[in-house]
Amino acid sequence: MRKFSWVLVASSLLLVGCANQQTQSQTSSSTSQAASQQTSQQTTPSPRQIKVTMNAAVKQFHQHFGGKVAVTELSLEAENQRYQYEISGVDQQKEYELTVDARTGKTSRAQQEKLDADEANGIAQRDALPLAKVKSRASVSQVATKQVGGGEAIAWSLDREHGTTEWEVKVRKDQTHHEVRVNALTGKVLGQETDDDDD
Repeated sequence: MRKFSWVLVASSLLLVGCANQQTQSQTSSSTSQAASQQTSQQTTPSPRQIKVTMNAAVKQFHQHFGGKVAVTELSLEAENQRYQYEISGVDQQKEYELTVDARTGKTSRAQQEKLDADEANGIAQRDALPLAKVKSRASVSQVATKQVGGGEAIAWSLDREHGTTEWEVKVRKDQTHHEVRVNALTGKVLGQETDDDDD
């Protein structure tokens, strides 16, 4: 009888030990998941870091390359833990690119190259953006987040597609990215795609 009691006590202790180990393992797993989510959130810069307006960035572009260069593409995205503008434009003979830090206003990359023959002499300038008429970044961000049903706008690009000037706004909601295309002149939603890839 005493032998049976010892077996019973030993079994109970073994079960309690296993349960404790499993709880510790789950706690450890939960803690590491929370830490990795926190790290992920810390490495994604906040749009609140954006201090330079689109107009100020375009002004720098024109100061760098000349006022006659037509802006054909503009994007504002996070690169290397900070937001930056990438602006492209053309004149009769060359294409130009400038990168502007959206927090400090410093330029980090400026380059130019000759246009191909089929783009020269004003052909590429047909894609010039009517910047004075486009809806603001804040306005299209509101349209895009409403379309998605909440979330936060985290990246923007402006260009012409099939003759239409479009904002493409990336919205992050519940760890999912949505890309919303908005007519840059009217504010009307043109389309939406969902990207489940969280990079």
